Formats: sequence, C-alpha cells, structure tokens
Amino acid sequence: MKQFVTCIFTIILIVSSYEASAEEHHSNGEGDLCAMYNSAQSVSRMETQSDGLWSDPNTWGGTIPSANDDVTVHHTVTLDKGQGREIQVEGNLNLDGELDAFGSILICSGGVLSGVEGTINFHVADDGDFIGNAAPGPVSMAPDFHPGDTGLWVLGGGVLNLNGPKVTSWLDAVSIDDVFNDFQSGVSRSLAFGDGIAKLSGLPQGWKVGDQLLLVTEKGENSLVILASINGNEISYQLDNQINGYVLGIDDNYVRPKIANLSRRLQIIGADVKEGDTNHRAHTAYLEGSHISIKAVEFRNLGPRGKLGRYPVHWHHARATQDLLDGSSIWQSVDDGSNRFVTMHMVSGATISNNVGFRSQGHGFFMEELMEFDNVVMGNLSVDVRHGEELPNVHASLSGKTHHYWLREGNRISGNVAAGNNWVQAGMRNKTPPIDGLIILPSSKFDPAPLVTDFECLGCGGVGMWTTVPNTLFENPVSTYATVAGYYAWDKWNTDSTGAELFNPVFLLNGNNDLFAETGDYSDLVVWASQIWANYGEILVSGGVLAGKVGIHAHYKSRISMDGTSVFGNTFIDPTYWELTANINDVEVHSINLFSRGYGTLAHRQSPGIARLSNLCFGLECDDSAINRISADVTGVGFSSLFEPNAELVQGLDLPFAVFFGSVPDSGFIRIPADIGAKYWSVTLSTSDVVQKNFFIREGEGSWSNSLARSGGYLDGFPPGDYNINLYADGGEASLITSGSVTVHEGLVSDICLINEVCSVNSSPTLVISPSNDVKVLSGTPVYFEGYAKDLWDGALTSGIGWTSNLDGVLGEGSGFEFTLSDGLHTVTASVTDSDGNKTSKEVIVRVGSFSVTTTTTTTTTTTTEISAGVGVFIATSQCADGSDPHWQCQGSWTSPANVTVDTMVAYCPTGESAYLGCYSNDIFKRFGDLNSGDAIGACIGVALEGGTRNDCVNSVGPQGRGSHRYALVSNVFDDGASGTTDTGSTDGSTTEP
Repeated sequence: MKQFVTCIFTIILIVSSYEASAEEHHSNGEGDLCAMYNSAQSVSRMETQSDGLWSDPNTWGGTIPSANDDVTVHHTVTLDKGQGREIQVEGNLNLDGELDAFGSILICSGGVLSGVEGTINFHVADDGDFIGNAAPGPVSMAPDFHPGDTGLWVLGGGVLNLNGPKVTSWLDAVSIDDVFNDFQSGVSRSLAFGDGIAKLSGLPQGWKVGDQLLLVTEKGENSLVILASINGNEISYQLDNQINGYVLGIDDNYVRPKIANLSRRLQIIGADVKEGDTNHRAHTAYLEGSHISIKAVEFRNLGPRGKLGRYPVHWHHARATQDLLDGSSIWQSVDDGSNRFVTMHMVSGATISNNVGFRSQGHGFFMEELMEFDNVVMGNLSVDVRHGEELPNVHASLSGKTHHYWLREGNRISGNVAAGNNWVQAGMRNKTPPIDGLIILPSSKFDPAPLVTDFECLGCGGVGMWTTVPNTLFENPVSTYATVAGYYAWDKWNTDSTGAELFNPVFLLNGNNDLFAETGDYSDLVVWASQIWANYGEILVSGGVLAGKVGIHAHYKSRISMDGTSVFGNTFIDPTYWELTANINDVEVHSINLFSRGYGTLAHRQSPGIARLSNLCFGLECDDSAINRISADVTGVGFSSLFEPNAELVQGLDLPFAVFFGSVPDSGFIRIPADIGAKYWSVTLSTSDVVQKNFFIREGEGSWSNSLARSGGYLDGFPPGDYNINLYADGGEASLITSGSVTVHEGLVSDICLINEVCSVNSSPTLVISPSNDVKVLSGTPVYFEGYAKDLWDGALTSGIGWTSNLDGVLGEGSGFEFTLSDGLHTVTASVTDSDGNKTSKEVIVRVGSFSVTTTTTTTTTTTTEISAGVGVFIATSQCADGSDPHWQCQGSWTSPANVTVDTMVAYCPTGESAYLGCYSNDIFKRFGDLNSGDAIGACIGVALEGGTRNDCVNSVGPQGRGSHRYALVSNVFDDGASGTTDTGSTDGSTTEP
C-alpha cells in the first residue's frame, strides 16, 4: 500500500491508455469479412430464395444443395436436414435437425446461427492440409482467417446463439454408505463408486439413460461409462473395467471424486474422426465483433492437432465481449487428445463456466497471450490433459510443462477442477509427470492480489497449483496424488511470486503416489515430493490440513509462514540444504519427525537457516497439555557452536538441526565483490575449533540481504562472528580466485577483506530509505517515508533519521510517516549521525503536481519522465528485413537505446500510435537511421531489458513496477532527460511537469 501511494498515477496512465486503445480498435472492427473474402474468390454459390426449411427445394429456388455446393443463406431458414460444402450465413439459420458440412460454416456480419437441439457434422478429409495461422489468409484485414481450415467461423457482426437443454456437467460423488476406514497418513476413505453404482452430491438436471458419463477418481484416473438408470441422486452405469473412486476424509475435510456427463442434445462433431487416427478434426473460432452465447453444447472430436489457432473452442482477438460458454462438453470419443479445450486469445469479458473437457493434447483451458483479463473461468472440470506441447506459446520460458489451466492474473478464477496426468513412468528421484494442474501468469492488466478460489487437483501429476505472479492468494485449494500440491517457484528459479498464500489448503497424499512408484514402498519416488514445496522467496500458509509422507519440503532459500495448520504424516519439514527461514505458529504436527535430514551430499552448501516454533503441538497424540507444546528457535548444527551451551539437540545427534530455548541473535550479511568474476564461494567459521567442510554457495542463486519480517523477523544471513572466505570461478577447488576474511555484525552488511588488502571498519552509519528512486505524485497525495539506520558501535539509529525538503523544510524524524508535499520539484534528504559525529545522508527527487494525459483520439504521449526509470527498445534479429512484421513473421529482442545504431532494425509504428494495442498488428521493422524524431518505436517503459522476447516486458519489474509495453517517440527514448523537460509530441494530449 505504501508503494501504491507513490506509483498510482503511473498505473492509471497505463490502464487508461490501454482501455482507450482497446475501445477504439473494437469500434473499428474488421469490416464485412465475408464480402472481402468473396470478392477475392471466383466461386459459384447456391443462395436461398425465400424463408423456409432447408430440405424444401422452394427455399433454394428448386434444388436442394449437395455436399459439393457452396451456399449462402440470406433468409430465415430452419435447418431440419441438409448438407453443403462452404456455408455462409448472412440471414438467420436455425438448427433443428442435422447438417453435414464438408467445408467451413461462416457466420457473416448480420448473420445468426441459432439452435436448441440438433447436430452439425463436420467432414474433414485431411486436417493436415490446414494452414493454421502460419501464413497470411485471403483477407488482409484478418490474416489469421483461413476458411479453407474447416470449422465454424463467427466473424465480426455475426451471432452464434446455441442454447441447448440444460445438462448438469458434473457433480461430486459422495460416500455410498458413509463408512470411512483408516487409510494412510491420518486419512480415511469411503467408497463413492464401484460395482456399477454411485451416489451424487445433488440432483442432476437433464441426464438421460444412455448418456455418456465420465468417472473421475480421487487419484485422477478416469473411465467412460454409459448411464443405465437414475433415481434421484443415485445412478447405475455400464462399464467394461471396474474402477473404484473413494471419498477422502481428515479433520472434517473431504475430497470427493467426480462424475461428469459428456452428452448434450445440441452437438458440433468431427464426424470422420477414428480411433488411432489424429486426423479429420474441425474447429470453431470467434473473431472480434462477433457475439457468442453457447449453452449446453457438445463439442466432440474437434481441434486439429499441432495447428496454431485451431481449437475446439477459440476466441481469437475478440477483445471486449460479453460472450458465454456454459454447461458444455469438449471431449474426444477416441483415445487421441485434441488441440486443447478452450483457448482465450486477446479477449476480455467472456464467461467460461461449468464446462467439462476430456482428452487434450497440450494445455486444457488456455489464455494465449497477455491481453486476456476481466474474464470469468468458473466451475469447469478438466480431465486427461497430456504433455507433449505441439505449439509455441507465450511464457513457455516460465514453464515448459503442460497445465490443465494456463490462466492469467486479472481474471475471476473459481471452483475449477483438474484431474489426471496420463503418466506411465515411475517417479525415480527427479522424474515427475510433466503435467501440472494450474498456473497463474502475468497479463497486461496488473492485479495487485490475484485470487484463485476453490481449485481442486485430483492426481494432476507434477504440481497441483503454482503462480508466477506476486501476492497470489489460493483460497480453499485442494490437491491429492500430485508429486507436490503447491509451491513457490519451480521451473525458473527467479520467478517472482513473493507473498503467495495458501489459505485453508486441503493437501492429501501428495508425494506418496502409488501411480508413480515401481517398488511399492515409495523408495523410488521424487526426493522432494511433499504437500508443499517451498523454493526461494516466501510462501504463507493459513489453516487447513496437510497429510502425506512429507508436509513441507524446504529448498534453497525457503521462507515459510504457517499459522493454524494441522500436519499429518512421517515428517513435518524436510529442509534439504537447511536454508529455511520459517515462522510456525499454533500448528498441530501429528508426525513421527519434526525435521528430517533431507537429501544431498556434503557438496551441497549449508547456510544457517532459522525456524521459530511458537506453541507447536508435536507428537503422535496432540492434546491441550503443555507437555506436548514447543516454543523454540531452530537452526542448523553447523552453526550451533556459536550458541553453546544453550543448544540442546533433538531427535538424536545425527539429524542436522538444534533447538534453542534461549534467544537467537539476528543475522548479518556478507557482500561478494562484484568485479572479480566469482560464481561460487565457501564460508567457514574462523572462531570454531570444529573442522568444517567447504559448502559451495552459488553467487547468482539469491541475495543475502532479504528482509523477512513476516517470517519472524529473521534475516537469512549469517550469525555474528568471524569467517574465512574462499572465492571460486566455478565449483572446483582448482578454480580458486582469491581468499579473505570477514566479521559479520548483527543486522549489517559486511565487505570481505581480501588477502593482501588492508581493511578498515566503516565508521559511518548504514542508511536505507524508501522511496529510494525518483518518484512522481499528484497534488495533495501523501508520500510515505520509511528508513532504516544502524551503526556498528551504536546499534539501531532509525529513530534518529531526519528528513528535510529543499522546498518544505523539516518533514519529520524516524521512519514510517506520511507527509503531503507542496507542488514542485523536491529534493528530499534523509540524514543520520552516530555518537562519534559520523554522518550518512541520502537524497531522492519527488515531483509533485497536476499531471494529465487525454486519450480522446488516436495517440497517447510517452514522456522522457515516464521512461526515466529505464527503457528497452525492441529490435529485429539479423534475418529480418525492412518492412517485416516483428510480431508474426520475424523474431526480435530487447536492448538498451545505447546499443541502437543507424542500421539497427527497430519495431516502428507507421501511425505514430503509442498505446500497444493500437499498433501491435500493424507495426513493421524499419532501419533506425530512416526514422524521424517524431516517429514511434516499440519500447518497454519503466525497465531496462536485454534479450528475451516481446512479452518479457510485462514480466520485468523496475523501480516503478512492472514494465509497460508501449510505442514511444524516438525523441523521448533517445533524450537524456537531463533538462527535465518534456516533449509532448502529440495532438491529442498534454503533460505538465511541476
């Protein structure tokens, strides 16, 4: 909230610019694509002559269309039974029977396709001939529009209104007899379905004998069965192979199997799809300006494999909509998966609710790029999503795995379920299923606190749920039979999801999954399998229950806050390298071990790590007696000699931890010299008589100066003391660069005194202030000032920090106060003085005034002030030529403006647009030396980037927050900004500086 006070204006500028651009583009639309397409064709078409039935020759002037005829519907026609090749709808086509389509169906501008019951059968000879969107289509206004790729195309101005009779998509299966038997790790279970009978959690609507049902177990296993009878919420079914589903229960928490109905009375089908053949699949696509309402429709055997932009259900560049997909099924009657289930590409305002997807190759419910926000994804069931991504996708750099749900911040995500992993190999150490349940990714709409509610993962395989977006809250999450239920960061160690929280989790039997084991005793499973994987950064856990072999696996620089959670199993925390910082409050641990040794060898490093246990109930039997309550501080034995004789080893001397019933000193930090090329170091105590091995610490794996107030106030550094340091070029002893020594002081950063150097102790206080970078605020907006000061000899001096402004004089003292500055350019100075008169000062520039940007017509100003925090320029790779489209035909990367020469190919916007969405599909590469100062080029505002792809802009974070992908004036990007003046460069807005 404190940072929000100082950067809210920048966020408003970015959001308002995006919304204005999106609204303008949407209003322009794509024109009448059918007319443009037809003008480029020389095709004879049969046309309706009057209203009537499709099967009536009079409707067509005497002859009913055949499978080889291209037709156009101009009138109101009821489709009772018919066929055709390419079918264009410009009038009203009401589906009330069966249509066999041997080419695409185009819902043109002004056309309506509606229906309540009926079937569209798409006949596709060879979907291998489909182009996908790999090449421009026949209409330049819509380069991805390829009617030759057989499918249902709803174009700008077209309406799709399919409203089938309601069929409840899926329900929980409840216990048949309410008898629960002990199972494992404190979990009991009760049979929910087996022997051809089941009991549902509610009364299903629209289910009929003969419907195709899908049974989904608590392990994610599935089976197709036929509904044989239904009596209230009790059903019977016919199946070939017995499959049993169980309700899992622990501490009044229950996880239930699912039963889905895949049959609908309104169907769109790939009619020629056969078992063992991935071919013959059609698709559906909804373009910008179309209007979509789909209820209770069965999409069966659609989604041609490996075709970019061809999916069973696909919003393509739809932008702002109020579209709906509800209560439908998207599935394959053959074992081969389709090309995803539902793809949302550049769409906002759509609702995807209460649907079931079964058998997909690649991500299931998928948000394709970045401009997917303000959508609702709720109550969907995804079953049997298979790894082996056949298509490129944005943010593959964050994860190369396949996910049931590949979703983004800024959307409402609630009540979704993922089940199954299609994994046939054993775990065996670090082998895991390459399939995860849910990932939350960045979008172009910043969300300060993304929320995911009531998500369930049943046997997803790899990881149940995770996020790459800071402060994501998972509320009431459930995971069973995954390798890991939830975690902080995995595929890419530097993924920033700080502050992720699991509220009331129910994570059961993750990590001891017999689906992945060969031996049966779990000895070959993944060594870090657990209910929660904590890896770098901080994760918060509140309430809920964890039950399984290992509760928490703490890896690398793990930080955990846990409050009010119950943990059952063999081990509470498995601290692999003991770099854990944890605050455990009011937790009940029903496990055999409090901590375990973890895995690894002496080659792994060992930093101190500290855990604070408060009112922890530890033991096989927890009760209210004080004897089973522990309040203690815990750290690794490698540093226990610093605190003797207060240390008392627990659980035996062979385990790597100690419990302290006295206070543990705060840590200090060691700074690595930046100019000697060291990648590894070893740190050994010089004050201990114990001979210690060198534990290599990778220099690039994390900072030693992270503040962890929410994890008990400890800093992940080193306890005060004297240390010897060796610095290495790589992990081998032979690569030693130099050595040195350091004295670590509580709460301070200490520099290494290298060998042959004469070092003196810094006599000036340490001072850190916030804001630390130049900021801009609106008139009347308070600025929050915060600081920290400490002296080696005097200790904490924070209360003595003095704050002054060159315009307003004295602002205050200490830390944590607000002050409303007068309008103008302020130089704010913070100073602190120790008892010896040594003074440390720091300055920050604060601009206060009235700033305005108006975006009523075509462009938005990007000023030198906005880019003062850093800017990256988007350039072409060497094989891209002048005029090439940087987004679709060429590849590019980011670089500093300082690296741009006259021959550099930059992303140029011919219209001078500055908002990203206003030009992203029209920009081209152009030689920088051929541009004028008033031209606009692709830039990332707010951060300095090197390399990566165009999407890395919004993934990067700078002093002003996340980067903003924009087009900026050449004169602003390459202006040094020293004068502080602003070139508005626009006819539709102005910016004033104080």
